[in-house]
Amino acid sequence: EMSAAARGRLRDALGQTFFGLGLPDRAAALHEKALADYTAAAAGPDDPDTLAVMNRLSFALGHAGRHEDAIRVGEDVLARRRAVLGPDHPDTLVTMT
Repeated sequence: EMSAAARGRLRDALGQTFFGLGLPDRAAALHEKALADYTAAAAGPDDPDTLAVMNRLSFALGHAGRHEDAIRVGEDVLARRRAVLGPDHPDTLVTMT
């Protein structure tokens, strides 16, 4: 059986592919599943890879018209990145844009 981390990486990659194809709804659904996988994995919710998935999820949600969800996830990932990576880390700054 595939590990949660491997399943999360696969779903995240597929989400990025669907987003690139102009299908943000399908991308968001895959990123949501990937986030659950990453959170369930040993890495946990504050792992940099988990935070990267959260950032992509926020972006996909916004493009899918789910603005309130996008803001909620975006604010969460920004707070976590500030706490884990610091306010001046490039990933934190990207989240702010």
